Amino acid sequence: MPWQSDSDEVVLTEPILAKKDCKVEIVAAEATEWKVKEASKGGAPGHEGEVYKAMKLTITITDENVQTEHEGSRPRLTLEHQCNVDKYPYLDKKSGTVKWLGRANLYELEEAFGFDPVFTNGEGKTVEPYIGRTGRKMAPKGEGIKRSFNPAFTSAYFTSEGSPNLEWAGKTVYADIGVEESEQYGAKNRIQRFKKAPISV
Repeated sequence: MPWQSDSDEVVLTEPILAKKDCKVEIVAAEATEWKVKEASKGGAPGHEGEVYKAMKLTITITDENVQTEHEGSRPRLTLEHQCNVDKYPYLDKKSGTVKWLGRANLYELEEAFGFDPVFTNGEGKTVEPYIGRTGRKMAPKGEGIKRSFNPAFTSAYFTSEGSPNLEWAGKTVYADIGVEESEQYGAKNRIQRFKKAPISV
C-alpha cells in the first residue's frame, strides 16, 4: 500500500483527572524571568518593566494510578511549571494595592527534598519551628515571623546567581495536581503544590 493512501489511528490525549499526592519526576529546570507588565495591562504600578528571576520546571507524571476523563484516552504526562525565585510584585485587585508573591513553590520543594525550613523573628534571629502532629516543621507563632531558604538547599540546587543547576533533573517528588480550563487552550493540568512523599507510600 503506498504511503500516501495509508492511514493512522487517532489517539486522543487528555490531562489527567485531579489527583492528590501524585508521583512526578523533574526532568529539567531552567532559569527564566518574569517581567512586570504595564499597569494598564494589569501589572503592578511603580514596577512596570522590572525583571525578576524565575524558574521553569519540565515535569513528567510517573504515577501509575492516574485516570483521564474519557476511557481509551492517553494521559498527557508532561507538563511545565513556573515558579518565582525572587519575590514578585502584583496588583491586588481587591485592595488596589501592590503586594508581593512569595516563593511558596520553592519552599515546598525545599521540604520535599528533605531540607529543614528556616524561620526568623522580627529581629532577624533564627527561631525554632513549630512541630505539627505529623512531624512537619512549620512557622512558630509570633510577631514578624519570616521564612527564608535553608542555605544548604540553595547551595545544593542553585548557582550563586540564582539559576537552577543540573541537580534538579531526575528528582522524584509528589504534587497535588488540578485541572485548569481555558477557552483558548482547553483543559490542562496544573501543579497546585509540591509535597514530600505521603507517609502511606
